[in-house]
Amino acid sequence: LEVISQAHWIRKVPNQQMSAPTKSEHGGNRFSRLQGKGGKSRPKGSPEGRGGGGRHERSDHTLHFYSIDEVLSALQKSVRRGHVRNAAFWAGELHVSGLASIAMRRLLIMTVEDVGIASPYAPFIAVAAQSLFLAMPETETSQCRDSSVSSSLSERLVLVSGLARWIASLPKTRTSCILSSFLRAKFEERHRLSDACHQLLSCSADDVLSSLASLYWATVGEVEDFLARPSCNEDRFLCMEETVFLQAYAFQVCQKSEALALQPLFDVLSRAMLAEEQRLRSSVKQVLAVNAQKAADLLSGFSSVRKMILDLQHLSVGGLESAARMVLNQALLLATRAHKLVQAGLIVVPSLASTSMKFPDAKELVPDDISTVCQECQHGRIDGCALARRNTRVLCLYARAQQGRGRDTSEGCAPIALNLEECVRKEVISVCPSIIPRDMFECLLRSAIDPQARYLRVPPYCIDIHTRRGSGYPMHRDWDERVVLLNPGLEAWDRQEVLKTHGALDSEGRKLASQFTRYGVIVSDEYFPGPSQPEFSMNLKPADEDHFKKAILPVAVLDQGECFVDRCHFPQGYGSPWELSRSSSVQPGRRASGGTSVVESTSRYSETLAEIVRRRHLVEPGHHCTCTSWDFYTVPATPQDPFFKASKTFMSWASENSFPLPKDFPGGRLPKILENKATSTIHDDPSGKKVTQAEQLIEMIDGPSVIVDEKRSAIDSRPSNVTELHRARMHKMMQKLSKCDATAYPPMAAKANSAADDLSSTVSREEAVAKPGNDPTCTGSRRTRWGRK
Repeated sequence: LEVISQAHWIRKVPNQQMSAPTKSEHGGNRFSRLQGKGGKSRPKGSPEGRGGGGRHERSDHTLHFYSIDEVLSALQKSVRRGHVRNAAFWAGELHVSGLASIAMRRLLIMTVEDVGIASPYAPFIAVAAQSLFLAMPETETSQCRDSSVSSSLSERLVLVSGLARWIASLPKTRTSCILSSFLRAKFEERHRLSDACHQLLSCSADDVLSSLASLYWATVGEVEDFLARPSCNEDRFLCMEETVFLQAYAFQVCQKSEALALQPLFDVLSRAMLAEEQRLRSSVKQVLAVNAQKAADLLSGFSSVRKMILDLQHLSVGGLESAARMVLNQALLLATRAHKLVQAGLIVVPSLASTSMKFPDAKELVPDDISTVCQECQHGRIDGCALARRNTRVLCLYARAQQGRGRDTSEGCAPIALNLEECVRKEVISVCPSIIPRDMFECLLRSAIDPQARYLRVPPYCIDIHTRRGSGYPMHRDWDERVVLLNPGLEAWDRQEVLKTHGALDSEGRKLASQFTRYGVIVSDEYFPGPSQPEFSMNLKPADEDHFKKAILPVAVLDQGECFVDRCHFPQGYGSPWELSRSSSVQPGRRASGGTSVVESTSRYSETLAEIVRRRHLVEPGHHCTCTSWDFYTVPATPQDPFFKASKTFMSWASENSFPLPKDFPGGRLPKILENKATSTIHDDPSGKKVTQAEQLIEMIDGPSVIVDEKRSAIDSRPSNVTELHRARMHKMMQKLSKCDATAYPPMAAKANSAADDLSSTVSREEAVAKPGNDPTCTGSRRTRWGRK
C-alpha cells in the first residue's frame, strides 16, 4: 500500500488543477481559480470548459445549477442506497463544475463512514484513485469507441464517476459512525453509576492494551483449538468488545482534546496486534500439518489487518483528518474483529490468492460465496456477505507476486500486497463506461443553460436540515434576484424546471427533511462481519417506549435509483450504457425456469447484485432464498450491527430531555469549542465575513488561511455536545481527586494527579509561547499544535 505515503501531499494540494502556479493564477482567490477564473484557460471542448453563460464569483451552484450542498447530500445518499448510476452522475456533476477535489475527498470519507469494515480495503483503493487522479494530465481524454458520439470523455471524469459507482456497489455497514453515538450513550449511562464512572476514570492506554489482549485470548486461545472450533460465545465477545471500546472512549475524554488521544490509541492498537501476531507466529509452527494452511492464512490475514490499522493512522492525520473519529472507530473494529474478518473471507490470504485463478471468472458469484442460510426456507441467501466474499476474490487478482509463498508455514504467512493502481484502472475506470448510461454522460457534457442537462432530480430525503433549502433559505428568491440576472439564457427555462432545484419544500418534503434517522442512514447490501447478537439495551429510554418502537426506531425501505430520473426529459429511465459490454451473454428479457423474467426476479436485489445475478442465472426456484422477510425494498432496511438500537434509544431520550443543556456542564456554560459554528455549511463565518457554500467546502479541504497554531483542532467537523460534556465532567472529577486524600482511591488519585499535571503543564507551555521571546520546548525541537515535541 505504497500510496498511503502521499496522503499528506494530497491534502495540501489547493485545488483540482494540481499544476504549478503561474503569475495569472496568483491574481484571483482559490475558488475563482477552481472555477477557471484568474488562471490558465481550460481547453476548448473539455467538459470543465462548457459553461454556456457567464458565471458569477459567488458560485454556490454546480455547472447545471444544482445547489452544491444538495449534490453532496445526494451523492452520499446514492452511495449508501447502492444507486450506482446516480452516484456516478452526482460525482460527475461535481467534476464538470470544477469541484473534483471535493468529490474525491468526500468519497474517501464515505469509505469509512458508510462502507466501513464490510469492505476493509475500500479506503486504500480510494487513496490509490486519488493518486492516479493527480497523475492524470488535465487535457488527456479517452475517445469513446462509439464513433456516432462526437464528444469525448475525460479520463478524469470517468475516474471520478467510476470511483463513486464502485464505492456504491460495495457491501456496507455504518458501524464506524454509529459506534460514536453508542459509546456516548453507554458512558452517560455509567456516569449515573458512580462506581462504574470511577472505574472508567482510572483507564489508561495500557488498560486498553490489556483488555484487547484478553479479548484475543478469549476469542482465539490456542490456535489448534481455534482452527478446529472457530465459533465463540457471542455474548461474551460483545461484552469484552464493549469494554475495549469504553476504555478507549474514557481515555479520549480524559485528554484535553480528542486529537491528543488519537495517536496514543493507534499506537496501543498496533502494540496489541503486534504481540498477538507474534503469539500466532510462534503457535503456527506447532500446528499439525492438516491445519497448516489454515494457520498460515490466519496469521497472514491478521498481519494484513494490522497493516491496515497503521495505514489508517497515517490517513487520520492526512486525507481523513476531518473524519478521524470515525477512522479511529474503524481501527477499533478492525482490531477487535481481526480474526472474524479472516474467517469471513474479507481479507486476502495466501490460499485464497492461489485458488482464485482456478475460477473461470473470478468476478462472478460462486456457490462458496453464499454462506448465509435463511431461517425460514433453509436456502442460501444472496446478500451483502456473498458480495463481500466475491469482492475479496476479485482483489486476489491484483495480488503482487512475493517471495516465501509456499507450503512452509513459517515463510508463507506474510501479508499479501495488492497492486491497487492496477485495481483502480480495471475495476473503476474500465468498468464505468460499460454500466453508466450513455445519456447520463451526455447530460454532464451539455452546456450550463441547457435544461436537459439535469438528468436526475434531487431526492427529497437529501434536502435535510444541513442544506440551505432544508433549513428554510429562500432559494426561489435567490434564483430570481441573482442567478437569472447573472446568467443570460436562464430566463427561458420553464418554471417547473426551476422549482425542481429552487422551489420551496412541500409538506411531504419537510417531513422527509426532519426525519433524517429514518430515511438518511439506511444502506444497501449491508453486512456486519462477526458477532452481532444479542443487541445492546439501554436504561436511558424515552418516556413513551411503545411510541418509540413503533414510530421512531424503524427505518424506511430502500428505493430504486431509476425513480429519480427526470421523466420529463428521459421518459424511458436508464438508457443503454455508454460502452456496451460484450462479455455479458445474458439478454435482459431472458426467462428463468418457471417462466419468470430474470429482470422481474432480480428486482429484490440492489443494482450491483442484480447485475451479477442476472449474468450468472442464479435466480432459480428451489436453489436460493426468495423470502420477502429480507427484501429491503418492501420491508425496513434495519441495520444489522448490535449498536444501532441502543444509540437510537439514547438519542431519542436525549432529544426528549433536551440533553445536554448548558446547565449540565460544569460552570453552567458551554465550552468554546461548541460556540463556534464555522464548520456548519449553513452558517456564515463567525468573524463576520460572508462566505458561500462552495467557499466553505473549499476551506474544509484546504483549511483556513491561518497559521497552524491558530487552527481549531477538533477531530470531526461537528463536535459532539455529549462528548464535550463528558470531557468537562472527567476533568472536574480529576481535579477533585487530585485535591482529596490519596488513600481514598490510591490508583485513581495517582493517575488523576498525573493527568492534571499534564493538562496544567500543557496550558502553561501554551501561555509561555504566547509571550514574545519564550520557547518552552527543548533546543532544536519543533513545537506543534499543543506544545508537544
